[in-house]
Amino acid sequence: MPQMGRKEVKEKIIEGLAGIASLPIIGGVFAYFTKASVMAGVLGGLGIGVLLLAVYGLGYLISERIKTALHADKRWPYILAALVVSLIISTSLALNLGQASCTDYEYDNRGGSCSERGNDGYTATDSERWGKFWATMPIATTISLLIAAYVHKNRTRK
Repeated sequence: MPQMGRKEVKEKIIEGLAGIASLPIIGGVFAYFTKASVMAGVLGGLGIGVLLLAVYGLGYLISERIKTALHADKRWPYILAALVVSLIISTSLALNLGQASCTDYEYDNRGGSCSERGNDGYTATDSERWGKFWATMPIATTISLLIAAYVHKNRTRK
């Protein structure tokens, strides 16, 4: 991937800021058509724009640190990626605990819907979900750290 010069980076930043700056206007128009307060829509769009700007800025700073560390062949970007992957895996397993499976679908012209659920409609409690999260987190972390160490070892081997 070719490196961008200062001018190209500045243009990309201005394009991103222009998109974020349009969010209050979009919020106001949306509020007008939904019969809500236009000022509430503008303020909501402004809040979302500020939040997106903060998230994008933080993501940019983190990605630059990771790029620098990857070029220096440091391990922490691999460790960070492994921890994020293990967090995602554990969270998805915990959130899907107790989701009843659909055993029979009914289809019509608008799409399909579940007419019968399996597992007697079991839904997990919050403590069961947290238990599942903390039970799977060490396993997912161990496996993802082992994979990260293997990738780092093979990438830095010359």
